[in-house]
Formats: sequence, C-alpha cells, structure tokens
Amino acid sequence: MGSVWLQLEQLNEAIACFQTALQLNRYETQFLDHLLHQLTQAEQFDVVIAIAIHALQVNPTWDQGYLYIGNALQQQGTDPDAAKACLTGLLPERLIQQYCPDFSFVSLSSLSLPDNQITHTAIYSSGTVDLAPPKTVDQTVHPAFLNCQVKTLPAYVVSVTNGRVWADAYTRAILTSNHAFTADASTGNAALIASSAKLPFPVQFQGTLACLTIRDSHNYFHWMYDLLPKLELLEKCNIAISDIDAFLVNHCCYPFQRELLNLLGISDEKILDPLIYHGIADRLIVPISSPSFHTGRIAKQACEF
Repeated sequence: MGSVWLQLEQLNEAIACFQTALQLNRYETQFLDHLLHQLTQAEQFDVVIAIAIHALQVNPTWDQGYLYIGNALQQQGTDPDAAKACLTGLLPERLIQQYCPDFSFVSLSSLSLPDNQITHTAIYSSGTVDLAPPKTVDQTVHPAFLNCQVKTLPAYVVSVTNGRVWADAYTRAILTSNHAFTADASTGNAALIASSAKLPFPVQFQGTLACLTIRDSHNYFHWMYDLLPKLELLEKCNIAISDIDAFLVNHCCYPFQRELLNLLGISDEKILDPLIYHGIADRLIVPISSPSFHTGRIAKQACEF
C-alpha cells in the first residue's frame, strides 16, 4: 500500500504505511530502502533523516539507516562532522532532538544520582604515559608514532539496580528504571535507545548480569585487548566470576571466544547474546575501560592481564 501511495506522490500516506509495516516486522526494511531512495532522489533530505531516525528507533541494528542519514547530511553540506559520524554508525544526539522533537531522552552520569540505584567504583585513574621514541631503519618516523605521550582514560565498574541494557554492534545503552541512560557507562547510540518507545519489551532477568559487550567484538585483537580485560576490572572490584549469573557478550560465535571465556571461568550456559536478550536485571554490572580504537594504544594493565 505504501508503494502505491508513493507512486501516486502521496508522501504522507506512503510514510504512514511504511512506518506501520516496520512496526509489524522491524527486520523487514527493503520497503524503506525504496522509500528513502526515492526521497533522496527528490532531494528531500530533512524527510529522509527524520524517517531514518524513526526507523532506527524501531530497529537500531539497521545499518543502511545510518548511511541514509550520513548521505543526506553530506548532500546538505551543513554538518560534515555529523555526516561522518553517521556513516560510521554513530547518530549524534542533537539529530534526535532536531528531527524527532517528540522523542525525549535523559542523560546522566553514574556519579550524579543522589540515591543508591547506581554505584561507581573507580579501578584505575586517568593519566599520561610517556612513550619511548620508536626505533626504525627508515629515514623518517611514521606519523602514527610521532606522538610520544598518550592520555589514558579511567577504568571503573558501574552497578545498576534494576538496570536495563540494550547492546548491538554499534551501541551499549545502560538505562535506569526511570529510563534515563548513563552516559559514562554507555557507548554508541544510547540516546537513540533511550528515546525509543518502539523496541521489544525487555525481559526481567532474575539475578546479577554483567555486560561485556564491545564494538568490533568479531575482531581477534579487540576481543583480546578490549573485552577480556574487563574481567580483571571485576576482580579488582571484588566481584567473583562465580557470583555473576550471566554475561552479555556480543558476537561470541568463534571457537576461540568461548574457549577463552571457559578458561576464565565462564561456562557456555552463562553466555547470553544481546541481540536475542534485551532485558532488565536485578543487578546490572558494567566494567568500563578505554577501547583501544580511541587512542590507538593498549593500556599496560590490559596487556598484563
């Protein structure tokens, strides 16, 4: 029906039909590709961005949606930074506020709540590391190695009572029972999740759930140096692996991934896929450390662990 309305150039009716279809089956996005392609050809870039954001609130894992937004922003030429971010799967919060004002979200810090719903336990403080100059047989040093100082970010563990979690390839959204997301415990498109009332209803998880999700978890390097060191943070926080009832781990499908988790005391039965499981836990634990792709360097304690 939406396709017919589109052929009749009745844009509002077409959009309404497509949004209803997406709500009925949030993984079926082929019809959206047709609609947004047509709107892009017609240079209706604001409409493209608004529709794509609404669609991503239904299905945040729809890769093509971020590309449509990034391309529309590029065509407009008014916000190159936002365009670049969207083309890498990151939706700036200001775009949600600008194009979807009816959807609100609240961002807070794990250090800012006056009650005991969230606890923040510092493990490693931030600082500056001096690097030795590189040794090379070349006449010049590669630009990637010219910086001999690296700023390290703090590492800590956040615990949320009745905490809700959404995790996918782009995002880790940690939300409170009041539907606010904790900015320092979340990554990626957490505002998109917090602003959405269209996601599947979360499942209640009885017990303690640890969130170990990272971006690029399919990559061996990031798995070793971004994900596994999170387990050391739990140890430093005096949280035993055996006391945790389940672990959220994204893209845990290679043999080496489960083998390493097993060696560290996490059985297959305790590994949950966040794309299947989206829920609220009695106690949600989130170890936070600086991802290697932020600095291009690996923290010393991560290497030692």
